[in-house]
Amino acid sequence: MPTAVDRLLAILRETRELVARPGAWSAWSGWDDQVEALAEIDGRIEQLASGRLPPYRSIWVLYAPTGPIQDWSIDNGWGREFLDLSARLDLALDEVYPASERR
Repeated sequence: MPTAVDRLLAILRETRELVARPGAWSAWSGWDDQVEALAEIDGRIEQLASGRLPPYRSIWVLYAPTGPIQDWSIDNGWGREFLDLSARLDLALDEVYPASERR
């Protein structure tokens, strides 16, 4: 059975696949280009995969309303998928991080 960290990693990897689609870009995301977006997502994946928990906000802010991934998703036609990812992310974050760290 997958752990909460496994589920969090799966969400980040699904997000990465969507962000990595050929030709994807967003003027509103705050990232200069797709390479920068993928580097940030890959950094979080690498931390989690190596057993280190990145700061809660470093993941949460990526999926926040009007955050970079939501802006990217809208600009690239997968806004509905983003809503699903974001809902699952919230549940996984709640399981992985104690309430005291979710501020």
